[in-house]
Amino acid sequence: MAATFASPAARAEADFLEVRRLGVDAYPTLLLHTAHGTDRLGGPVASADTLTHALDQRVAATTAA
Repeated sequence: MAATFASPAARAEADFLEVRRLGVDAYPTLLLHTAHGTDRLGGPVASADTLTHALDQRVAATTAA
């Protein structure tokens, strides 16, 4: 694991593998990490307003539970 951080190229590769594992297939993508897992909000064509609305809904649902 320490070797991964020693090489920027190895770190970048590890990051790309992680986002693929999370289902990210386009950029920019906003991921919300919660106790229930990782949720993808919006997508590559989402506006700031759309992302804000989606995030507000998730936060409201989390605090209501």
